Amino acid sequence: SVTLIATNECCVDSLTKSITVYPPDVTAFIEQDTLAGCQPFSFNLESVSTPGSLLSWTIIDEAGNVQSTAEEDPLIRLDSAGWHTIILAARGVAPDCGIDFDTARVLVYPAPVVDFALPAFACIGDTVVFENLSIGVGRTEWSFGDGRTSDDYAPVHSFDSSGVNTISLTAYSSARQ
Repeated sequence: SVTLIATNECCVDSLTKSITVYPPDVTAFIEQDTLAGCQPFSFNLESVSTPGSLLSWTIIDEAGNVQSTAEEDPLIRLDSAGWHTIILAARGVAPDCGIDFDTARVLVYPAPVVDFALPAFACIGDTVVFENLSIGVGRTEWSFGDGRTSDDYAPVHSFDSSGVNTISLTAYSSARQ
C-alpha cells in the first residue's frame, strides 16, 4: 500500500490506498485428446492454462462460421463437416497484464447420406437387385428382414418365403471405414 501524508502549520492528514499487481506471464494451453469425429461431433474442450486466467474459446469452421464461449471447459457440438480451428485466449485478471493464445484443429468427418432403391414386390426365388444410392459411404451392412445379411455395396438377394420383409441399410462414412 501507498500512504500520502500532508502537513501544514495547522493540520496533518493522510490517505492510504492499495494496489494489486498481477504478473504478466499468462499461458494458454488446450488439452485435447480427440482430434476427429463423425458428424455431428460433440466433445469437451479442456484448458490447462495459468490458474485464474480469464478464458475465452473461439471455434471457426471452414465456411467462417464462429462459435464462442467463456466457459472454462465447455461441451462443444460441431454440426458441419470439415476442419474446425479452436482458439483459446487466456488473459490475466487485469486485462493489460498478459494474454496468450493456443490453437488446435479438429476434423469432423461427414455423415453418410443413406438411400437405396428396390422393387415394390418380388416373387419367391426371384433375384432382387438392391440399388445403393447412398453418398459418402465406404462400408455397408444390409439386413434383408429374413435373417440374412450382406456387406456388399449393392447386393442381390432372393427370398425363400412370402411375407413383408423390412430391409435396412447401415452405412459407414467413407472417411471412417
